[in-house]
Amino acid sequence: MTEKRNPRNCSGDCMNGEIPSQSTDHPTHFGNFHSTASYGVPFEHIALFTGHAKLPSGIALYEFLKVVSCALLVDTRTGTVLDATFTTISPMTGSYISSIVVGWSFDDGISVLEKKFDKHVHISSRKAFLKSIEVARQRYVDFASNSTAFVDRP
Repeated sequence: MTEKRNPRNCSGDCMNGEIPSQSTDHPTHFGNFHSTASYGVPFEHIALFTGHAKLPSGIALYEFLKVVSCALLVDTRTGTVLDATFTTISPMTGSYISSIVVGWSFDDGISVLEKKFDKHVHISSRKAFLKSIEVARQRYVDFASNSTAFVDRP
């Protein structure tokens, strides 16, 4: 049995909008996740990495969250961030930081991203957001160095 959905950014003729309810029915679907159409990357080359960082006390966000978290979808062939989400109180803040991070490659190093943050992100929790990304990047580096998933990397 299938249910009708409009996959995010799906421009292909993916079963005419029908998404199987079981991920095994179609190799590019995993629940609601439609990787090939959404990101142009086969599902087997996408991995999720998370990072967390303590917020500085004395700022308003600390009173609500204590910790900032990021979740980054990464193309494991290139190290490029395909999508990013952040725990924030303001959806606009999370969206804006995400727009800066998406497209950045872990292989470029954190300093490239720090320069973008220095220019575009002027919030008291800036360092915590960067630290959460740095933690996620380190998880990617650890994964890459211990994984056979990177054998087919260009």
